[in-house]
Amino acid sequence: MFTRDDAEPSPRFHKPLLSIGSRQCRFIVSESTRDAICCGSPTSEASSWCPWHEQVVFTPRLSERDRHRALSYARSIGRPDRQLRRAA
Repeated sequence: MFTRDDAEPSPRFHKPLLSIGSRQCRFIVSESTRDAICCGSPTSEASSWCPWHEQVVFTPRLSERDRHRALSYARSIGRPDRQLRRAA
């Protein structure tokens, strides 16, 4: 889910992983791991990713209330790994 108004980066910035320099997005956009191609779009000094890919890489932190709800839900449905240990 994208919440910012940042535009998707242009493919014209794409560069091989080994030629990426400072302040260039390091998000790998290629399917190949052998010849990895990075986004290469400009970044801020504080990030390894452009604003577009930063949204992909980082998950927003849950509020205290949402963490409590998630924990309560997880407890209500049980944990399958605990059930497996009891059966063994």
